[in-house]
Amino acid sequence: MTKWQTRAEDWLRPRLVRRYGAHMDRVAARTDWQRIGFEPWEELIADGKPFILAHWHGRLAMSAYLSTGAPWPLTGLAYRHPIARVLTDGLPERGTEVVHLSPRRSNTGALRLAVAALRKGRILGITPDGPNGPVHVPKRGVVDIAALTGVPIAPFSYSTSRKFVLPTWDSFLLPRPGGHGVMAFGAPITVPKRPTPEQEQSTLDQLARVLNELDADCDAAVSRPRG
Repeated sequence: MTKWQTRAEDWLRPRLVRRYGAHMDRVAARTDWQRIGFEPWEELIADGKPFILAHWHGRLAMSAYLSTGAPWPLTGLAYRHPIARVLTDGLPERGTEVVHLSPRRSNTGALRLAVAALRKGRILGITPDGPNGPVHVPKRGVVDIAALTGVPIAPFSYSTSRKFVLPTWDSFLLPRPGGHGVMAFGAPITVPKRPTPEQEQSTLDQLARVLNELDADCDAAVSRPRG
């Protein structure tokens, strides 16, 4: 990247971050939300117990807006890609910590921070098919962290009646303010402390199946007229 390109990016990014953040704030405030399956996870938060929040990369936009009150103690993993930074640079002011991963270097230090966040009682947000896919194919990192820390995985999805579906590798769902929306959690997925390769793959298959079902259920719910 040339010096001019770097300066242009440094000028443009904070403006896009502010616009995206303001847009998502309006989505959270002006959409009529239905919340499904939140109770057991809210109980864990009240007890100071951590878990891993897992959702597909295309459904990450609402992860900082799960609480109706004070923000949840969420730490998200995010890559230092320019587009990813537009989505994540505004999260700290909305109560979400961000641990940055590198696409080229070792992420041992970042993963230590992620594990430390869980051990401090925080929630760790992970997109199992990120950052570049294949779409809806979870990588083993989420299972490794769950096994290492002994915390459950919380499958999550959302959808809204007013949205843009972007022509990206993950069909990123960008909600629009207004209309109605659904946020839904699935049942906990647990991982043994020392899973066999077969158990790891079985857990990944289960996670993919549950996330796909949650996506489909949320999409179907917002396509029906509200009674």
